[in-house]
Amino acid sequence: MINSDIDLKLDGADVVVEYKHGTLCPDDFSDRSSLIRFKCSTLEEGPKLLRKTACNHEFVWRTPEACGKNRTNPKMRSPPACIFADPVTKNTFDLAAINTIIKFERHNETFKVPICSNAFTYCTLNNGLNCTTLDTDFQLASSSNGPSILYSLFNRSCTDNIVNFVNISVSCEPTYSINKFEVGEITNCTLYAYLKTQHVCSKDLILKSNEIISSKPEIVS
Repeated sequence: MINSDIDLKLDGADVVVEYKHGTLCPDDFSDRSSLIRFKCSTLEEGPKLLRKTACNHEFVWRTPEACGKNRTNPKMRSPPACIFADPVTKNTFDLAAINTIIKFERHNETFKVPICSNAFTYCTLNNGLNCTTLDTDFQLASSSNGPSILYSLFNRSCTDNIVNFVNISVSCEPTYSINKFEVGEITNCTLYAYLKTQHVCSKDLILKSNEIISSKPEIVS
């Protein structure tokens, strides 16, 4: 029979809930566990993975419910503004609506970068899979070829195949109902990637594309 245990405690201003699974971790013979750290916030953000090891998961959850008597009515956090204005057509597009997570691997590193988000997940394979959610800065640049988003991930010495920056070029593809993503080359510690999506296409262009597809003659075998 597996025994599990739930521990509730205060850690400073945080409320911490730890769930011990009742199974031993082979690395150090401690209990496998999951921990949620609730932090007071005026915005309801939901749980986010903070750290992950082979035996433990730690989440942070910012919520007004952790503010005690001083809590306010929760407001859902809206995605940061990431508005692209096409310099040719003058159309504007909110790239935050793409709702895509760009995932790529390089050597022993794994990156998960949500479009137009200040948080990314970074994993290494040193002594098992270890994942951490980190803050990042991003900048939006516009050109006639479409928008590009530059993420500043790390400030570490630039050597071969080290990724400190991610530059994602976003282009219009009216026939793609699903976002298409390709990883390119690494140059000067910047990984170049390419995202093709309908989200930066004008409605007229999407309609014309659909009309062309629907007007193609049906092939009868």
